[in-house]
Parts: sequence; C-alpha cells; structure tokens
Amino acid sequence: MSTSTPEQMINIFKARTPMQPLTPTTVWNAQLDDEIASLSIEGNQHLVASVALKAGLHLLNDSLNRSHAFAQQIEQDSLGAYWHGVMHRMEGDYSNAKYWFRQAGHLTGWTNPQNQVQRSIESSLATGHSLPASLISFGQKEHWDALAFTDLVIEQERGDGTEVLSKLLQSIQREELLSLIQYTYEAT
Repeated sequence: MSTSTPEQMINIFKARTPMQPLTPTTVWNAQLDDEIASLSIEGNQHLVASVALKAGLHLLNDSLNRSHAFAQQIEQDSLGAYWHGVMHRMEGDYSNAKYWFRQAGHLTGWTNPQNQVQRSIESSLATGHSLPASLISFGQKEHWDALAFTDLVIEQERGDGTEVLSKLLQSIQREELLSLIQYTYEAT
C-alpha cells in the first residue's frame, strides 16, 4: 500500500541528492519504487496520463524496467512515447530513444526546460568553464530538442566530456524530468 502521494513523491525527487546519473544502473530507492508500483490508477478518467505518471515516477527513481513496462502501455500517445524515449536514453539505447522522441513530436502545453537550460549554460560559461560548441549551440535553441540532448548525452557517455559537463548534463536532464513529471501529474 502506498504511503506517499504522487505529489509527495515528486517532492522527494526534487530534493534528491546527488543528482540522478545520465545512465543509472540501479534503482535509487527500493521502498519508493514499491510505493510507486502500488499507486492505484483504477477508475481514473485520464488513464493515459495516470500510466505516464507511473512510468515517469519509476524513471525518476532509476527503475528503468518498471518505467519501460508502463511506457509501453501508452506508447501510441505522445506523452507515453516521450517517456518511452527518455527511458531508452537513460538505459543507453540512444537510437531507440530518438525513435520514440520522433514519435512523440511536440507535447502541447508542456513548459519545457529550454529557458532553464539557457540559464544553466550561461552560468557555467560565466564561471569560466569551457563547454563544447555542441552544448553552446543546444543552449541557443529556441525550443527543447530531445534529439539534440540525446546527442550530448552520447558524447558524454562515450567519454568525450568532462566532469563539469557531466554535472551540467545531469542538471539539464533533471530539469527535463521534473518539468515533464509536473506536466504529467497535472494531466491526471
């Protein structure tokens, strides 16, 4: 039986330290994972959003397999396809992630994290950090580009990045996931 509400779970993830890895290998909090699994979605009139919420909460908890199982149930919906894409990016299956991001298209009404991304990059540059041109170009985009962000993660995970870049990408991923989970929660 779940003892935390979805809103309380989201707040736990907002306070999470250290930041979530780009490609997690173990579940972050096993008890919380069980609580997420026990959330009831029976009778919810917004079933797709409710299933997406469980996919997203599991993903925020680094529970890739459980997240994947829920995302697959709603992959025909743009929100489900987007969560499916994030899950594949986080497991390191980048071509599959890009496929699902293309399937998702634009999420109407989502306040994506691009403004925060721009501020984070500007702040990092202002403190004297050297950043790759691909990240600076990404920060100059008008809208969030999940495909381009996936390319940045690929660069970092294959060893082309620095510790500073890794932390910045983790921060960007955090903004993406928290804004997306809030969007999903509000849709339920």
